[in-house]
Amino acid sequence: MSEIERVTDEPCAPRVVFIGLASCFGCQINITNIEKHLLQVLGQIELGYWQLTSSEPMPDAFDVAVIEGAVTTEEAAETVRRARERAGCVIAIGACAATGGIPGMAAGDIAGH
Repeated sequence: MSEIERVTDEPCAPRVVFIGLASCFGCQINITNIEKHLLQVLGQIELGYWQLTSSEPMPDAFDVAVIEGAVTTEEAAETVRRARERAGCVIAIGACAATGGIPGMAAGDIAGH
């Protein structure tokens, strides 16, 4: 039984946020290119924040953080640390989020802090 189920005694959709850091946002845009499957997924999650679709601020509470883009500033590093503290699961999508990509090479060792 997941944390969500224990609180409500009923299964509920995981709250998901998409966090974009230094990148071209190509990986996030590619998610929208899988239209057929995207609607199925969106029916199974609560999309709490996705800066490509809303100007609302990111909520404080969520279960899954999907991160795209490289950590190139201390502010971005703090965003990732806060996301990791709040989320039960963090998913890095794309080369920039997983390894720093080209933006990470330009930023030096900020990700090591």
